[in-house]
Amino acid sequence: MKNLLLITCLIWGQGVTAVPERDAGKRVRELVRQLNAAQRAQRQSAERALLELGPEILSHLPEADRRLPAETQVRLKRIVKELERLVTVRSSVASLVTLQGRMPLAKAWASLEKQTGNRMCDSIGQEIEVEVDCEQLPYWHVVDRVLDKAGLGLDPYAGNRFALTTQRRAANGPGRFGMAAYAGLFRLEATRLQAVRELRNPGSDHLQVVLEVAWEPRVTPLSLSLPLSEVEARSESGERFNLPLKGVRFARPIPDMSSVELDLPMPLPSRAARQIASLRGNIVALIPGSFTTFEFVDLLVSQGKSQTRAGIRVTFDDLLKSNDSGVVEVRVRLRFEQPNQALESHRGWVHRNEIELLDRQGNKAELVSSEEYLQGRSETGVGYFFAVKGQLSSYRLVYKAPALMIPVRLPFELKDLPLP
Repeated sequence: MKNLLLITCLIWGQGVTAVPERDAGKRVRELVRQLNAAQRAQRQSAERALLELGPEILSHLPEADRRLPAETQVRLKRIVKELERLVTVRSSVASLVTLQGRMPLAKAWASLEKQTGNRMCDSIGQEIEVEVDCEQLPYWHVVDRVLDKAGLGLDPYAGNRFALTTQRRAANGPGRFGMAAYAGLFRLEATRLQAVRELRNPGSDHLQVVLEVAWEPRVTPLSLSLPLSEVEARSESGERFNLPLKGVRFARPIPDMSSVELDLPMPLPSRAARQIASLRGNIVALIPGSFTTFEFVDLLVSQGKSQTRAGIRVTFDDLLKSNDSGVVEVRVRLRFEQPNQALESHRGWVHRNEIELLDRQGNKAELVSSEEYLQGRSETGVGYFFAVKGQLSSYRLVYKAPALMIPVRLPFELKDLPLP
């Protein structure tokens, strides 16, 4: 564990000298050869050196297949797994940004995109100027302050993939900064509190707190959950008024949406309580690492073949042709060495993985629809229906899947929520 922490610090800190791209491939090849050196000390030294180069070398590492010596395969798999883990952990950390001075709103958004990769779609704030003074603050802190200066909000239903979209704020609507809790790349805000009194079934009286969970658009979580047993709510007097709760609230991000809602049920507080002074809990996010590309060159020849990278085995299972409609079904099966929560009941993220059928000229066949044909604890299969023109042998299949998925637990605290 000490070695792992040291490696993590080296990769994240400034102590590692970046290898220029033109030299990275050569350096990686030299170290990979040393993974099978005669002396154990040399093998260990090469493995440490590859880890210290960081996740940027992942594209230069060869596949750990049978063409390589057994010792090299074992060490390569271990290296790739750790570097992919670090990519995923990095993804869950808030982006730090600096934005200072008076500027048009469009320039502010452009600066944030350049610093973080998070895009903003804004068609209504073009004439607005803002003055901000933010130095090395988390992304959501800065976005909320800029939106408050501009008098704008965000539209979670805009349908812009990998981007946030501004909207006009409701008249007399509260500011955003100070209303939310920030946890890594996530922003949590209580949007509605509703007291429900069941006259026919008093035992079912409850308070419902609706939480909006948004994320930096550079990373879309595969799933979000909120363990109710870890929730604690206290009144302004310090009294804990929610009983121990059981179960988990679960949400699956919908494509082209920038946030989801989680409802949090709890017993009705006493009438003496006027607000939830503190609402604490943990948000658990399943975060994808970098995406790995799998390519099958000839559809007719590649049926039944598999490729394995970074703990994922992708199999081109079958090719089913229709008689005269020109639509073919391409069946792709994913198997995970360590599925974590990736293939639990909410697995809609699989359908969002990028897949393309390309002819020799690089033209894409139209993707008509998809449906799941296989479900298992460690594997899943999806059939993709394409409208194909010409000979199937001229097409190649390109499929992208997240190389690693790990659950990240992030604590949050919301304060001073007025009770209904």
